[in-house]
Amino acid sequence: DEVWEPLKSYLDGLKEEKPTRTFWFTGHSLGAALATLAADRYGDVQGLYTFGSPLVGDEGFARDFYVGGYRFVNNNDVVARIPLWGPSAMNLMKWGRYEHVGLLEYIDEAGMLFDNPSMLERLQPGAAGQVQLLRELMSQWANGDFGAIPIDCFNDHAPLYYALRIWNCYEQELQDF
Repeated sequence: DEVWEPLKSYLDGLKEEKPTRTFWFTGHSLGAALATLAADRYGDVQGLYTFGSPLVGDEGFARDFYVGGYRFVNNNDVVARIPLWGPSAMNLMKWGRYEHVGLLEYIDEAGMLFDNPSMLERLQPGAAGQVQLLRELMSQWANGDFGAIPIDCFNDHAPLYYALRIWNCYEQELQDF
């Protein structure tokens, strides 16, 4: 509440200045989680775009979330699977079941964008991405390069890769149009 009240006052002031103004909330990682909570709490929001967001609320939160939006997940981004007791885990821990909000826009290891794919459709390219990563790592090691060890699930979380892959998809769509 300490942060929320000044933020809400600021947004209300912008709306008073220009009543037709619309608000879009966005964020990456923890910023995506905060944008989701802010969009829900503020209410008068046109949309929400998140990138690499952790799971934010429980089933009730997700069910009652009324802001339209998109949630982008880049291949094996580990943060999009946190907390680990989310929808794909068993409910044995009794800590609650976390859910994502927004339409899933999934980017596979080749940089292709898919609208709301099933779990199976996401796992297959994710596994292919892990195999490719291992090939690259073995090649680097064979050449004596023991420097940075790329870890796919962390690399895929980098904002740079989200921006590049989404831009490339946009460019490809323009060419196909």
